[in-house]
Order: sequence, then C-alpha cells, then structure tokens
Amino acid sequence: MIIKRDDLVTSIANELELNKCSVKEIIDCLEEVIKEDLSKANKNDDIEIKLFKGLKLKSTYVPSHVGKNPKTNKDIIVKDKIKISCKLTDYFKNKLL
Repeated sequence: MIIKRDDLVTSIANELELNKCSVKEIIDCLEEVIKEDLSKANKNDDIEIKLFKGLKLKSTYVPSHVGKNPKTNKDIIVKDKIKISCKLTDYFKNKLL
C-alpha cells in the first residue's frame, strides 16, 4: 500500500480536527525547512535532523574525487555532492511491531 501526501494531510486534519489547507501549509513549510537545513552540510559539518522520535535524517558533504566509470573502467571526476541518509532507531522499529 502506498500512502500519499494527500492521505497524510487528510489523516492529520481528521485527527487534529483542522482543515486540510492548514495541515498542507504546515507540511509544506516542514518540507522547506528540512530541505534548507539538509543543504547546509559542508566539509566541516554534517547535518542531522531528529525529525521524530526514532527517525533521523542526515546530510553529509562528499567532496569531488576521482572515480571509475563501471562500463568503460575509465577514470572520471565525480563532482562534490551532499549525501542524504535516513535512519530508524530501535525505538521506532519496536513501535512498528
């Protein structure tokens, strides 16, 4: 089963007895804040957001480096980037069971 954004908005609106537009604005704002914060990772600092109890988002700066093209086995320069990872802690995993 796939739970879409609109499904979440409806569930939260019903649970908190709010209108859907307000909940959608809150979720949109949360998304923007998370994107802005995760994009702040640099070579000196990783960024970790403890989004919910047991759910962490982490962004890590990866500097440019020489890599290999797996098809041709030739060296290529990989541009610097920000790697995003998500981790569920044991607390969250245990709550799911």
